[in-house]
Amino acid sequence: MLAEAAGAGAAPFAYVPNVSSIVSVISTATNTLTAAVAVGAGATTVAVDPRGSRVYSVNAMSNTVSVIDTATNAVTATVALPQFLETPNPEGIAVTPDGSRLYVVAPGDPDAPGARVSVVETATNTVTVNVDLGTGRGPVAATVTPDGSRVYVANELSNTVTVIEAATNTVTATIPVGARPRAAAVAPDGSRVYVANGTGNTVSVINTATNTVTATVPVGGGPRGVAVTPDGSRVYVANSTGNTVAVIDAATNTVVATVPVGGGPRGAAVTPDGSHVYVTASNGTVAAIDTATNTVTAATTVAGIPRGVAVSPDGSRVYVAHHGGTAPVVDTATNTVTTTVALPGVGHPFGLAVSPDGSRVYIADLVGHTVSVVDTASNTVTATVVVGSTPEGVAVTPDGSRVYVANLLSQTVSVIDTATNTVTATIGVPNNSPTGVAVTPDGSRVYVTNLYSQSVSVIDTATNTVVATVRLVKAPGLLNPYGVAVSPDGSRAYVANLSAARSGVFVIDTATNTIIALVDLPQFSVPCCVAVTPDGLRVYVANLGNHTVSVIETVTNTVTATVPVEGGPTGVAVTPDGSRVYVTMRSASPDDKRGAVAVIDPATNTMTATVLVGGMQPEAFGIFIPGLERVPFAGFSARASIDSHSGAFSVYGGFTLRAGRTINLGLDNVTIKVGGFSAAIPGKSFVQGDTGNNSRARDALHQDAQTTDARGEVFFAGAVNNVHLAVLIVPFLPARSPPTIRSPWG
Repeated sequence: MLAEAAGAGAAPFAYVPNVSSIVSVISTATNTLTAAVAVGAGATTVAVDPRGSRVYSVNAMSNTVSVIDTATNAVTATVALPQFLETPNPEGIAVTPDGSRLYVVAPGDPDAPGARVSVVETATNTVTVNVDLGTGRGPVAATVTPDGSRVYVANELSNTVTVIEAATNTVTATIPVGARPRAAAVAPDGSRVYVANGTGNTVSVINTATNTVTATVPVGGGPRGVAVTPDGSRVYVANSTGNTVAVIDAATNTVVATVPVGGGPRGAAVTPDGSHVYVTASNGTVAAIDTATNTVTAATTVAGIPRGVAVSPDGSRVYVAHHGGTAPVVDTATNTVTTTVALPGVGHPFGLAVSPDGSRVYIADLVGHTVSVVDTASNTVTATVVVGSTPEGVAVTPDGSRVYVANLLSQTVSVIDTATNTVTATIGVPNNSPTGVAVTPDGSRVYVTNLYSQSVSVIDTATNTVVATVRLVKAPGLLNPYGVAVSPDGSRAYVANLSAARSGVFVIDTATNTIIALVDLPQFSVPCCVAVTPDGLRVYVANLGNHTVSVIETVTNTVTATVPVEGGPTGVAVTPDGSRVYVTMRSASPDDKRGAVAVIDPATNTMTATVLVGGMQPEAFGIFIPGLERVPFAGFSARASIDSHSGAFSVYGGFTLRAGRTINLGLDNVTIKVGGFSAAIPGKSFVQGDTGNNSRARDALHQDAQTTDARGEVFFAGAVNNVHLAVLIVPFLPARSPPTIRSPWG
């Protein structure tokens, strides 16, 4: 997303939003980062006032708009947006040419009608009207004509553009465009609107006189951002999956150049003089393209995942929006948020651990590949330690001398010396995808869960080497070890299996490093993390899937209580005296989407309080906190393969689904729905028995379904809606998985 403005009297910089609740300010003269402005949670898009005195940041997670004074780079006002949808997630914004109004769009719930555009009066920073888009669904972007008379809104879910008459705030037209429109920009003379179609891989050109599409231009993979040069001669399109920027000649509506930029480009903005285009990318960079040569001349690194981008009217600054770089602090005496620690440069705070003396907090940045060290006396970051790629779990040794960090993508564990805040060792755990980490009470061993290898690595802290690997082979099913905690006496390690098909907690005897029990939880619980009480008698398990906390009696390894917590628990921790259990939740309740922390009384196993921590959906609390979105499948697997003969690269996603009703196998038509994807397969297309050339696909489905039993199953392989599908429908029998659908795509 982008916004651009022209005018005099602007502040001297250029602006980019990034998903770490930060708007970065880049000097276009030096292409260096000059400021980082903390805004609301989940900053996605920015727009600059035509006079250059204000920058507006749309914050998806807090459902607000932050108003930034460009002279001081400080937030001077926050506009609360209406909660007329269950999940509004505001994403797009446009400013009128005179700067008097803002138009803010929110995609909201994909299944809910009534999408609206909020109109904000900038003089009072209040929402004055909400325009109903009628049939338009999933609005994500807006652009205003140069005369301010009309607003064009791109609706991603209905594949349309809605036209709003600004004088009356009414819808005057709805224009069909390509698949999944994601961005829109108007030509300087107002004669055309260019719409980037995210999955259509095209740009629709709309004639504003007739409100019809007059051309469709193929541009590349996944166009997400679009910008028009001030003279209207060129259109720049950021292709997020193609890793390029396409340059369209507006006179001929053809692509005349393709600029490689890499990193998943998402937003684009042109400087007022037309000399440069600034493109944000998911890898944390902002590329500067020289429009005379169509080459990248500079790349500026910003924190986190940059999203929207906008340029100041004088072209001297770029503003970039980020997401989530703060850590709220809860007072357990009052169960209130007493302060929020700013985490400069942190894109996605994730795992967290507190030193034994309470003087330090260590917070892993999932996308920045660092660990921030917070001084609890001042609630400020005193050091930032670079670790491996995608750090998730964090644990501190009992003497506080070392911190162990599990790095998912680099398949390593970093060891930090807390005296110097430097990495003193890197332990390889190849092919293991480390995620959770816990230290034994005597500090001699570290247990690391390996998400995709169905194992737990045991590290000797004296030598920092892996001395044992525990294979989770106790029971069949999808095994994804995630959170881990060690009992106070060090005799047991408890591992949460992040799976819907086989939800449970493994119990490991640390003396022999063998599995001695598997505590089954209800199917679809999706347990993500665990914590043990100080007396070692109970284990509390946060279940992301069914919004509960399970209480396990450790003497018998049985579930003795289940505590409803409503808002999608993502982490759990117990106070040192065992009097309270704190559970982070993605939302306070189904009706309140603000992030929250639930307080549980272990004496009664009831929730006694809910602490609101803002709109950031907390993902870091206690020993180890994961941050996965709820998986709407009974099971999920993913694979990648490279064909050595053709050089093709393919990604395969496997989904295990339950049928909504009894299926007459081989006769009934079957409709498969996964998110926004839907495929209808005629019943007669299914076959029984040998599948010939598709036998490998069926074998893979058997592997996903954890069965080789072919009784009564039917199979389909083919293309539906241009998606290659292999579908295996299995009758529900004891000890068998529900029907499995495997959808490979490349």
